[in-house]
Amino acid sequence: MTATTENLTAPNGTPWDARVEYMHGMTATEYETRLRAVDNTLSTAPAPYQPTVNILTALDRALSGIQARNPNVPRALAVVIATGKGKVHGHFAPGSWEDTAGEHAGSARHEILMASESLARGAEATLTTLIHEAGHALAHATGVKDTSRQGRYHNEKFQETVVAMGLTVEKNSSIGYVTTGLNSWAREEYEEELALLETVLISHRKSDKAKAPAKKTTIRVACACEFPVTVPIKWFDDFGYDNMRCNLCIDSGDTGTFEPFEN
Repeated sequence: MTATTENLTAPNGTPWDARVEYMHGMTATEYETRLRAVDNTLSTAPAPYQPTVNILTALDRALSGIQARNPNVPRALAVVIATGKGKVHGHFAPGSWEDTAGEHAGSARHEILMASESLARGAEATLTTLIHEAGHALAHATGVKDTSRQGRYHNEKFQETVVAMGLTVEKNSSIGYVTTGLNSWAREEYEEELALLETVLISHRKSDKAKAPAKKTTIRVACACEFPVTVPIKWFDDFGYDNMRCNLCIDSGDTGTFEPFEN
């Protein structure tokens, strides 16, 4: 959807021109110009049979769309990394890249990490995570402390930032405000970014499987004495049950053989 003042509605009900100037420090016309530049990149169809390129390109275009709508979000790279943890969706790492060429040569660039396993959640959840991490980037750039407890607890400053960017949140007693999705305004506003993500998210990394339980190395067995004992399974693997005997049982006239003990 191409952005115009006629087809966009401010999420908090304020006049659109006033909201644009308040949130972004630019006129609605300047804002539309930035969005049209993003729209032009979104019109390019993804390359066939290049899922890695397509995913990274779609994420980069979506991030550009977020920055066009929120110009205070600083320069950042969207990268996809395997985390090995299905519960980790994204992460913001400030100043972790450095440009070595171009107009920003020698300057730092932030990283927005997207977990490759979490791409399985689909377009809206992926865009939600991207906006979530862009919210952290915005807070970092503007000197707002939006988390505590080593970044695990998301406070009210974080909630205010991402709600203004189009996300819905819920309060969690352990980790603060959790982003739960896009609000109705953002679904309409990011319609083209969502469509592109929907098209390219045809692959994702499978989460690492949980470690298999340790192989059992002992077994409880009992003989005619009916007194169970725990012995290495290897004994019976090596010698067989028939060759393992209880001397007390043999002295009592029994065969003395062991059987697995079921309690």
